[in-house]
Amino acid sequence: MNRNRPGRPQASASGDSDVQAHRWFGVNDIGLYRPPLGWTVETEWTDVHPVTGKRLRNRQWWLVATRL
Repeated sequence: MNRNRPGRPQASASGDSDVQAHRWFGVNDIGLYRPPLGWTVETEWTDVHPVTGKRLRNRQWWLVATRL
């Protein structure tokens, strides 16, 4: 059942740290994502993996979260 809620990031590219990168698999607008309290998020449309620096096959949306 789809209640038309914003999508969520599905995969974390880094562990528990002050900066995390999450791949966006959401079907809705990425701008609707709201981070947890104490975190700020920037979006990136990139073809370079934000953690490893390796080139990706195609461009992907990534959320880069930073702890405040």
